[in-house]
Amino acid sequence: MIKEPTHLLDLSVYLEPLQPSPNPRVREHWEAIGEPAMAIGAPTLAKALALLDERDSKRVWQGYRNILEDRFPVFAFDEEAAKLFLRFEQVARKNKLDCKSLDIVEAALARRYGLILATVRPGAFEPFSGLAVEDWNALEMTPG
Repeated sequence: MIKEPTHLLDLSVYLEPLQPSPNPRVREHWEAIGEPAMAIGAPTLAKALALLDERDSKRVWQGYRNILEDRFPVFAFDEEAAKLFLRFEQVARKNKLDCKSLDIVEAALARRYGLILATVRPGAFEPFSGLAVEDWNALEMTPG
């Protein structure tokens, strides 16, 4: 039986396995929900690849190829996600929030596809209504 994704990984969670000292809490969450339940957004993948290119490290690229490349489904940023992005961006601007554009894109994608956004920075996503967020830096996992 193929399990459908339930979680969209934000950039910090997606790249966590490549860190020199990966966060053990992220790993615990990763193992608890299982990889078939995880997905990423196309903009997150694009930003990850750009960051890897910027690092220009053979070791980091090899780690990416061995650990992350082609590991998760990649969700497209379509017209519906773009409309959600606009709504979330308006909320951020109105409330003078210091949100990165990628945070808003990831929030829009998670909401668009009905996924839980997995992050180590849940506070960045609090103002976005209707968005399910899971803190992968928390000691205890959300019951599933």
